[in-house]
Amino acid sequence: MDDLLRREPIVIDEVRLREQLAGKTVMVTGAGGSIGSELARQIFDLDPARLVLLDRAEGPLYDIERELA
Repeated sequence: MDDLLRREPIVIDEVRLREQLAGKTVMVTGAGGSIGSELARQIFDLDPARLVLLDRAEGPLYDIERELA
């Protein structure tokens, strides 16, 4: 992984991030794309009060919404 990134991996403080998202509404733009959908999955696992998904492409947006539902 280090050879591909050519930088030190970023370590995310999941406990702190979960605390910051608790009770909050989070919106992911581009949620139907590869990066946006992965962000949506990871944010969904952190239990925000509401996760709003936004994308121009209806098909991929529907797919990620169904996956998370």
